[in-house]
Amino acid sequence: MRFSLFAKNSASYFFANYLKKVRQYEKEKGIKVTDLTVGSPSYPPSKKYLKKLQELIFEEKNYLYPGYSGDKDLKKALSSWYQRRFNVFLDEDCFLPVLGGKDAISHLPPLVLNKNDKILVPNPGYPGFFGTVPFFYGKVVFYPLFEKDNFLINFSYLEKLIDKKTKAIFVNYPSNPTGALADKSFLEKLVDFCLKKNIFLFYDNAYSEIYFDSQKKPPSIFEIKNAKKIALEIGSFSKTFSFAGLRLGWVAAEKEVIDKFLKIKSQFDSGVPLLFQKLASYALDNFDNDWYQKMINFYQSQRDYLFSFFKKIGLEVKLPLAGLYLWIKVPKDFSNGFFFADYLLEKYQIAVTPGEAFGSCGKKYIRVSFSSKIEKKL
Repeated sequence: MRFSLFAKNSASYFFANYLKKVRQYEKEKGIKVTDLTVGSPSYPPSKKYLKKLQELIFEEKNYLYPGYSGDKDLKKALSSWYQRRFNVFLDEDCFLPVLGGKDAISHLPPLVLNKNDKILVPNPGYPGFFGTVPFFYGKVVFYPLFEKDNFLINFSYLEKLIDKKTKAIFVNYPSNPTGALADKSFLEKLVDFCLKKNIFLFYDNAYSEIYFDSQKKPPSIFEIKNAKKIALEIGSFSKTFSFAGLRLGWVAAEKEVIDKFLKIKSQFDSGVPLLFQKLASYALDNFDNDWYQKMINFYQSQRDYLFSFFKKIGLEVKLPLAGLYLWIKVPKDFSNGFFFADYLLEKYQIAVTPGEAFGSCGKKYIRVSFSSKIEKKL
C-alpha cells in the first residue's frame, strides 16, 4: 500500500502506546495497577448539569447540523464568563467552540505556517503542541524550561531561537506537565516579547480553573494590555466542568483571527454537537459553585495524598498550586524517567508517565496525575 511519509514516519501518540503497556502488565501479572498517567478528570459532573442534559436530549433541534461558527448562546455565555472571571470584555464574535482543547491546538499550525516556517514549543510540554506541526510542513523548535526558573520561560534563551521563519509560540500555564503557574507580571513580559518579535502567541489556558490558592487565580492572557494584538487563547470544559468525554472547548481571539481559523477548521469537521454546546452555555450561565468547590477539594486531597506518598519513599516533590499533576525528579540511581516508571510499576503497581513523553528536558522527571480516583491505599 502506498502510504504517505506522514503515515509511515509519524510517531504514535505517546499515551496510546504507554497505556497498552500498562494493560499488558496487568494481564500478565493478574493484578490491578493504580493508573496515575492520563489527566482524565474522574470527579463526576454536577447533577445540576446532568439534569439539564436530560432535558436537552429530548429537544429535536439539537440533532441538526450545528453550523460551523458555533452556537450564539454559547458564545454569549463565554463572553459573559470572561467578564465575570477575568474582568475582560471580548465580543461574542471573538469565540469559536471547538471539539476540545486538543482539537484547537492540532489545527492551529496552518493558521500561521508556510512551508518550513517554525513554531516554538515548550520542552517539557504537552505533546499535542508538536504532533501535527510537520503535517502542515512546518518545523518545531523546542524551547527549554528549567527548574531553576520555576519552569517559566527564560526570555534570554528564547531570544536565541527566533529568526525570520518563526511565526508563533505555544505557551501553557498552568502547565502540563510541570504544574508551573504564571502571574500577570510574567505574562506582561511574554506579551511584550511576542509583540516585539511579531509572532503569534497561542496560550493554552485549559487548567485555568484548577487551582488551590484563591489568592493566585490563573489569569487569562487577555488580562494583559495589548495581548489582543497577537494572542489566541485556548479554553476547555474538560477540567472545569468534568466534561472531558464530551469534547468541548473554545478558542478566543480578535474576530479577524477567529474568522481565519474558522476557514481552516471548517474543512475538518462540521462543528461541535449542538446538544453539548447548549449544555456548555447552561453550565457557564448557571455555575454550580458548591459542586465546583467539592471538585477542587477532591483534587487537593488526591494531590496531598500522593505528595505524602512520594515524599515518604524519598523523592523530591513540590506541591503545585494549579493543574492536575505532580512533576517529580527521578532519583540519581535511575538514568531516566522510563526506567524509574518501570521500577514504580514493579515495586508499587502504580503507573506514572516518564518525563520524556513531554520532551527531552523531561528525561530526569516523571509526571503523576492526581485526577483519577485512587481506589487502593499506596
